[in-house]
Amino acid sequence: MNHVEVAALRSVMETLEKGHENVEVFAKVGRSRSLTLNIDRQVLSLHDEAGWAVRAGDDRRSFFHAVAGVPTVDLRWPTPAAGGLRLAQPLTPTPFVEPDTVDRALVGENEAQKLLATVASELESELPKARLLEARLDDGSSEARLLNNRGLDARIRRRLGVLRLHALLAEGTTTHVADTVAIAAAAQELDARAAARRLVDLLTISRDGQAPERDRGEMLLAPAVMIRILAALLPLFLELDAEARVTALSRSGRLASTATTLIDDGRFGLLAAAVDGEGNPTRAINLVERGVYRQPLVSWAEARGAQVASGCVRRDSWREPPRRGISHFYLAPDNDVRVADLLTAVARGYYLIDLGGAPRIDLDQDRLTVPVRGFALDGGRPKGAISGAWLSGSLSGFLAGIAATARDLTFLPIEGLIGAPTTLVRGLELRRD
Repeated sequence: MNHVEVAALRSVMETLEKGHENVEVFAKVGRSRSLTLNIDRQVLSLHDEAGWAVRAGDDRRSFFHAVAGVPTVDLRWPTPAAGGLRLAQPLTPTPFVEPDTVDRALVGENEAQKLLATVASELESELPKARLLEARLDDGSSEARLLNNRGLDARIRRRLGVLRLHALLAEGTTTHVADTVAIAAAAQELDARAAARRLVDLLTISRDGQAPERDRGEMLLAPAVMIRILAALLPLFLELDAEARVTALSRSGRLASTATTLIDDGRFGLLAAAVDGEGNPTRAINLVERGVYRQPLVSWAEARGAQVASGCVRRDSWREPPRRGISHFYLAPDNDVRVADLLTAVARGYYLIDLGGAPRIDLDQDRLTVPVRGFALDGGRPKGAISGAWLSGSLSGFLAGIAATARDLTFLPIEGLIGAPTTLVRGLELRRD
């Protein structure tokens, strides 16, 4: 964002503060490149976007107005409506170093084609009857500038590469499909071969897997499974009245086992930034610490009593006003534990590596039901594929049954970024669909 655009933002702010007590101006520019391959065609697109927004008002009335393009004072502003506006006072964030990838050029067409071709080649080499139905590679960068008439002036830059794959395995009249997603700080850093191997595993399990009638045992949940369960649990951490639900789920004053620490940290991970969408410094907050529920995720304006604000206000687009949400929400790993250590520790149980659909979680009825697929384990070794199975039990039992985490913390793009390592859980049941 050049100095002319920043000067225009300041002009807008100075114009509006003559009639409004509180004024905030926000501008964002972004560029992304996408390459999509499917069985019929290849589509390459380059997208540039620029827009800006204003919030202005006082303690009783305010307005939000968003406009595409570059900032200008030559607009007719909306009439403020009910609903006051408070603005953050500028605070100095602790030192933050942007990753080197922020300034890296977007992936080129040849690079993108090569990456997707590698996925297709590896997939067909490992599983000759499989083919890639669709692959999409997105690589994007953005820069935002946020100012208010309390003296705030913040800059946020981000970069992310995302690979989405959809594959099919056809054998006779039977077909099996699999999907996977991978992310990296830039598209050039995505591991095409690892993504292809994951598709092979998922397709093979879908083809060969069977579900037990009903069984119990130790459950080793891969990051992809844990991440989607955590996503379904977000109401416990985003709703300010969630304490009553937490109390109902807690056992002996704990929401989860002592192996469970859940953190939201706006400056840890691929979308890290020094400040959030209102310019407040980001920081790590333990929402659950060694099984004890500490607090929901709260912004600077919502923190009460012992609650700690964490810089958790998101602003995904210039088109929308800021809102409270997760940034990098994750289950803390144990950096001394390898996945192989957890595998060999399972005398008899299951290694569940993916979902067959969305988890079904009923917070009020304390129930957890998750469609899963993976492998049966005997003495730490896989002995058969599992598909069409449901992992079920009480939600409180699941949380209390988290026995250990490995060091392979992985993130996926869900409502921000949600992360989890491979996790050992006890006390659940696996049954046929």
